[in-house]
Amino acid sequence: MIKRIIFDIDGTLIPMNFRPAKERTLKEFGMMTEENYDDLTKAIMTYEKNYDNYNEKDYFKYIQSFMKLELPDDFLKIFFKNLALETPKNPIVKETIEYLNQKYDLVLLSNFFEHSQRGRLKTLEIDKYFKEFYGEKLIKPNEQIYIEACGNYKPEECLMIGDNLKLDIEHPYELGLNVIWITDQKGFSKYQKISKIEELKDIL
Repeated sequence: MIKRIIFDIDGTLIPMNFRPAKERTLKEFGMMTEENYDDLTKAIMTYEKNYDNYNEKDYFKYIQSFMKLELPDDFLKIFFKNLALETPKNPIVKETIEYLNQKYDLVLLSNFFEHSQRGRLKTLEIDKYFKEFYGEKLIKPNEQIYIEACGNYKPEECLMIGDNLKLDIEHPYELGLNVIWITDQKGFSKYQKISKIEELKDIL
């Protein structure tokens, strides 16, 4: 019996699109060029290949090194603010989470900074429904973080929902968690699939 649902965020609760926030941040600092945008994008995408956790000192240093620029001290603060501002509101997601909150213990497992991700979820008006956040001090696919996200529940009492096949589906499944894969891929899969988050209301 499912008692806890563990949600990924980007690509699951929020569309995977950092572009508006990146552009807005670079423009605010007068640094918007295609080269700077591309370097910032590459830095964000490759950070996890070099670090097994998220801390602002390493993140800032890595981005600055990748961009070969002396960035303002408040660069990350502004970037995180813009991530929240550029998060599109979605009444359907809010309605779905409100429904699930009545039946399950809801938590988050997302590879990023908690305060930034929660800021984005506040824009969606759903942050209050998630008791705990995992994925900052230790990130997916480290096995320990999936077990920690289960809290006091057994893996078989937990359900991981996400869009990344490797990080959100395969690894937790191997550890005994139930999984639901959010994907547009058609065809057979041993994993339960949905294409839209509102489908959860019909199956949970």
